[in-house]
Amino acid sequence: PQYGQPQYGQPQYGQPQPQYTPQPQQQPVQMPQQPPMQGGSAYNNARPMMMTTAGGPQGWGGSMRYINQNVRKANRSVWCFPGCGCCWAFIALLIAMGCFFSGQDMLEIAEDMSPEREFKFLGRDACSFDRISHFESEEDVCVRRNSGEDNSCREYKTACFDTYAYFFTWNSTGTKEYAAGSDNKLQRPGEPYPCSYNRPKAEPRWEVNQTTSCWRPANGIEVNEIPEEYNCKNPECIKVVDPADEVDNLKAAAMVLIIVGQSLFAFTGLLCCCCVITATRAAQGKRI
Repeated sequence: PQYGQPQYGQPQYGQPQPQYTPQPQQQPVQMPQQPPMQGGSAYNNARPMMMTTAGGPQGWGGSMRYINQNVRKANRSVWCFPGCGCCWAFIALLIAMGCFFSGQDMLEIAEDMSPEREFKFLGRDACSFDRISHFESEEDVCVRRNSGEDNSCREYKTACFDTYAYFFTWNSTGTKEYAAGSDNKLQRPGEPYPCSYNRPKAEPRWEVNQTTSCWRPANGIEVNEIPEEYNCKNPECIKVVDPADEVDNLKAAAMVLIIVGQSLFAFTGLLCCCCVITATRAAQGKRI
């Protein structure tokens, strides 16, 4: 600039200098917060969505990611322990194998048993019960349970149980007594009460002086050759229970184990499929 002229940007002589006025900062606009609804969902009680000055939503994408993460965690917590559904499948597979192969073994043993060959029928009234021993015991039983999914017991009462042990004689042997085993604990009928209330006892399976059919090992078969599945109650293995019924019961129990094992095999396959689907969805969620 020439002498006497003002430089660029400087005010001329006698002119007032401009005053700086600060501009107000633009504040984000907040949506009014709605009061939480009673019994409402997570969306009703969610935090208010913030809006920027540009008008775009902020926080909605983060909320969706949070929801997706919790859904995946819930899926893993239901099907997986700890974090892998194959763990449940492995446990179910072990149980399935145990039930299935145990049932197969029992069925083979039952098919090899021959009550017609191994036992001899002594007669319809060949044996009679001459003595019955009685025992009583007390045990707490559940009389009221919680409703709904929680099926735990709410109230217990003391109940009285009766147990009977049976002894019989074979008419051809005179007064020699043989044990016939005992019943399981039989709960007394009616409302549970302690034994001190002297309520009517549970009915025994047999009565004193009652005659019954009986069987003994066939000629030429020693007692130690009798399969233990016949469950002999005395050293001579004289029985008051039909050996053919015991074989039928053994076959029925074997079939139950086989069916349970097959069902658990199918359940194991379902668990594996669910584990694969859950893992695939979790991987897709991470990529998103």
